[in-house]
Amino acid sequence: MRKTKQIFIMILVLGFILFPILILAEQRHGMNLTEVGEKASKVIAEQKININTATVEQFQNLPGIGSSIAQEIINYRHEHGPFQKVEDIMQVKGIGEKKFEKIKDLITVGEAK
Repeated sequence: MRKTKQIFIMILVLGFILFPILILAEQRHGMNLTEVGEKASKVIAEQKININTATVEQFQNLPGIGSSIAQEIINYRHEHGPFQKVEDIMQVKGIGEKKFEKIKDLITVGEAK
């Protein structure tokens, strides 16, 4: 219970800090909150790991992915070709639904061609 209260207070404090920053961005740069949110989403998307090009080291930055599973992903990619969608990574030995849920928002297959 105490930990939950601490987390709630931290979120509240962050809200009080971030809200004025967003308002200032709107006033100074003429951006509305929707534009700010879209730009933030784009930055986050650019930081995702592309599972079709990532190295062992890059995969190891994902939660629950060590060197052996990282190598399994690369081996699978070499044998079967590029992943078409992020869910396809669950075909790799060692990546089940639980692990996928932890990494799905951190990975991408890149832009469709």
